[in-house]
Amino acid sequence: GLIHLGIGLVFFVFNCWFTVFRGWMNDYLEGMVGSFALSKRRIVMTTISTALPLGIGSLLQFGEWEILTLFASSLGPAEVTAWGIVGAVWETFESLTEGIGDAGEVRCAYHLGAGKPEMAQLSSYKTIIFSVVVSSFCTSIFFTLGEDVAVWLTPDPTLQRLVAQLLPMVGVGNLFLTSGAVSWALVGAQGRYRLATFVEFVSTWCLTLPLSALFVYAFHFNLIGIASAVVMGYTATGTALFYILMRSDWDRLSRCLIEINAPAPSESASESESESESNG
Repeated sequence: GLIHLGIGLVFFVFNCWFTVFRGWMNDYLEGMVGSFALSKRRIVMTTISTALPLGIGSLLQFGEWEILTLFASSLGPAEVTAWGIVGAVWETFESLTEGIGDAGEVRCAYHLGAGKPEMAQLSSYKTIIFSVVVSSFCTSIFFTLGEDVAVWLTPDPTLQRLVAQLLPMVGVGNLFLTSGAVSWALVGAQGRYRLATFVEFVSTWCLTLPLSALFVYAFHFNLIGIASAVVMGYTATGTALFYILMRSDWDRLSRCLIEINAPAPSESASESESESESNG
């Protein structure tokens, strides 16, 4: 825990120093440290309404994996260790394509806020296609390495056997995990984080976890049962979010985002006064 805290602190300090040193924050420092934004109720409420679903989504994701680990513990101590190793592999796959989703989210939100819904729609579809291509490439390399991956991850023969059994499910699940994660980011870029979080909640707590419990305690499956339930959940999440993207009214969403983020008349007047004072 202390090591992770130290690493995070080092990167935080480095990122702050580097962005200021490069001058990337010059246009924003006055607004960040030279104003009392908490006095602007509308901005604070918009921030909270955006951050709250994101926090709930992260909590749900963390809680899901902990409950799945609890299910794995009923199979034996070796299964718990193997499931933890597989979770690390899944997290690595997620990190490889997380940047694509973040970049697509920024571009989609930018075009919607600039009143260019056609460009937002086009960039969203291109982001999904690109993410699927990248995940397919990573999965193909993963399958090419085969059971050697299990040997690299652990020297224990029992754990190698358990992990090797799950690797095909991990590869298939990576494809649906990537498309679902990118679609979640793009739906959030539309300003609909609550909808994206609700879809993830239903998929996790109404599909993945019940199926995992059924496979483990009723059908007495091994870890493959838990992994297959996770893949089904990823598939349902990705399909639902992609359907939402396909059925989105991009013109209306663009107008709504522009209205939400437009400065209030009092804020516009104060900004104009501050600009005139600085120019004078």
